[in-house]
Amino acid sequence: MVAPAITLLKKGYVDSDAVKALMQFLKKSGAKGVFIAGTTGNAPMLSLNDHKEVIKQYIKYAKDEHLTTFAGIGRDSIEETIDMGKYSIELGADKLVAVTPYYLKKDKKQMYEYYSELLKKLDSEVFIYNIPSLTGNNIEAETVAKLAKENSNLKGIKSTNTDFDQFQKLIYYTDKDFLVFQGYDHLLLPSLELGASGGVCGTMNFTDLSEKLYESYNRNESAKSIKLHKQLSNIYHILEPYEFPAVYNAMFYKLIEGIEIKSEPELFGNIGKSEVDSILKKLNRLP
Repeated sequence: MVAPAITLLKKGYVDSDAVKALMQFLKKSGAKGVFIAGTTGNAPMLSLNDHKEVIKQYIKYAKDEHLTTFAGIGRDSIEETIDMGKYSIELGADKLVAVTPYYLKKDKKQMYEYYSELLKKLDSEVFIYNIPSLTGNNIEAETVAKLAKENSNLKGIKSTNTDFDQFQKLIYYTDKDFLVFQGYDHLLLPSLELGASGGVCGTMNFTDLSEKLYESYNRNESAKSIKLHKQLSNIYHILEPYEFPAVYNAMFYKLIEGIEIKSEPELFGNIGKSEVDSILKKLNRLP
């Protein structure tokens, strides 16, 4: 299980104490890795300099806890993405994660060419990140399989996609050592049933339910897995109406750090004490 880390800032700078606490919580929860500067980390809104600083600081604290680091390198241009990849490699990132191009539509041929160039220029293990609901672009399973066959450094994909037909194809069209991760918390259990390698679940920033679900599934504890799935799904859907990723940051600060949400810390959105209190009431009523 890999946690898509929230980005924790204070007065415009990385909140080092909070990042350290997050990494310690993830290690204790059973996470094996941390995905830095992804969607949950608000990466598309970070400046180039802030993106670099987040990568740098998070790798440092993740390594202190012996967590495998997945550095999110996606930028608007392929040149900046490649530069971010090389920068992350220099910092010691274990793996790189490149989101699909976004905003402008790309066809199958363009998507193949984009990743072919990235993979040839990055001397590291690379993962594709597919989240078509936000990028407006979808990379098809056939394209992923072709890229994996031609590039030995393409090691897997994070698929944040409700299309289970495509998810199943990602597993069946690639070799058994190619890792396919589910990005939606509420789809983790059915994805494991299809053969997923694990999940990259946002709620891992403040609860260990997804790690427990993964472990119980691998122990063939069906009843427990279903119970945990229902709990995880309920939490996901309770948070869904609130501004993202602000609500995940707020839950971390409240539940893990014990901090009341006021003007600080920075949450990347409008969520305050009343919203947090409402969420907690709903969570406390869950079975």
